[in-house]
Amino acid sequence: MRKTLLLTLVLPFVFSCAALAAEEPWGEASNGLRCAITLEKADLRVGDEFVLNVRVQNTSDKTVRLYLPSEYLAGHLEITDQAGKRVPSEMTAKYESGPVAQSFREIKPAVVYDTQIRGRLRFEFVPASSLPGEGSPRRILLDSRDTAHYLAKAGMLTAAFRLACDAQTVKLGRRYAVKPVWTGELVSNAVAFSVRLMTREELDSETAKLDAGRQEEIAEAAAVLGANADRAAVPALVKALCGGPGEAGQAASNALRAIQDRSVVAELVARYKQADENGPQRAILETIVGLAPDDESTVDLLAEVLKSQASWEARQYAAGEMTYLAQRRVIKVTHLLMEAAGYKDPIVQYPAIDGLASLSSDGLRSMIAIRLREIMKSDPDRTVRGRAAGALGMMGDPPGAVGGVPVEAALIAALSDSDLWVGADAANALGRMGGPGAIPGLREYAKWAERDSQRRAAEAAITAIQKRLAGK
Repeated sequence: MRKTLLLTLVLPFVFSCAALAAEEPWGEASNGLRCAITLEKADLRVGDEFVLNVRVQNTSDKTVRLYLPSEYLAGHLEITDQAGKRVPSEMTAKYESGPVAQSFREIKPAVVYDTQIRGRLRFEFVPASSLPGEGSPRRILLDSRDTAHYLAKAGMLTAAFRLACDAQTVKLGRRYAVKPVWTGELVSNAVAFSVRLMTREELDSETAKLDAGRQEEIAEAAAVLGANADRAAVPALVKALCGGPGEAGQAASNALRAIQDRSVVAELVARYKQADENGPQRAILETIVGLAPDDESTVDLLAEVLKSQASWEARQYAAGEMTYLAQRRVIKVTHLLMEAAGYKDPIVQYPAIDGLASLSSDGLRSMIAIRLREIMKSDPDRTVRGRAAGALGMMGDPPGAVGGVPVEAALIAALSDSDLWVGADAANALGRMGGPGAIPGLREYAKWAERDSQRRAAEAAITAIQKRLAGK
């Protein structure tokens, strides 16, 4: 996935005992629960943070267990425009959540469960290559950590929170030994809010804050300017980006990538080369790649980073970005990755080798296979040799070739590598794409392998080859 401007959904969970308050704007109760929402600020500008308080109260005399996962909470927010038409929304992120059992919230009688949905109003991100003409409006987004609501235009809107838990939720609860599980449809009250565009004076005021000196204030101003795609703020954002590492510099980087003004790339390349390694180098590099990933100057800079004494994080990042470019069929980058795969520096070699293995273009596979075969045979680092063997296995097709280049013999030879773990990687590769000629070497390797996992790798490879021969 490419790096884009991501905004945060903060979910502090607080339980509090509360008497039933008549003044609360509760929605209608459903199976012992009711929900209320309030906005911390109802008059919003593009660039402002959106904070919605969500309260769920147990009005029954029994403990309720509600399925309310912290991720995707904003996905339950329904927004309608002045005409009563629902604003379209989509999930923008996928998370590997923790134990699902933790998503079941236990709410005791007369207790209120509080949480928040946070996001930011911003203009839609548009790549520089497809920016609309000067003066053409971008769509406005209410963007949270995981969900984006697409507003057709500024104006009055209404929000409500809706949560449905059905038989599938009960089934999920049984799986994690959570019962009883609340079912039904929970609908909050509706709250109205307005969205308007920021004036030039307001944007200029935010730009002036970039010189304030405080990290938090600079970061917030940069977020507002990026959300508004304000090109007039670009020079000040470049200054903030290059001012040093930290929250402010990263926020300025995010803003510049959102604005997509490629005219500053040459200046940023020069600033990267002048910056101290412990300064804002990484943020500057990320900004350059985000603004002009296919530019010749960007490719050259990434290649220079790989060969330099930059931090291992910067070199690893450069190798990863070059992989992405290579996948887009940038031939020069593919050749640079093949060069980087032999740099005698595993920090760079690992992502370079993995990147080469991910390329599927038939015109490149043969060159890549030859390069990986050479690395597997001769690199002084055992882990790099094993990585190359694994990459050949991922790329290869029976009977033992990659892009028409025979690699089976080299993999069989790698079974006798001075490091037995390289042999195990070669065995795994042969299991994926080897032919019957590999079986004797695999049996021999299994005899003198030191670890059970190494022997199992050889035995599994033999079984896989035999199954292929039998047509299974």
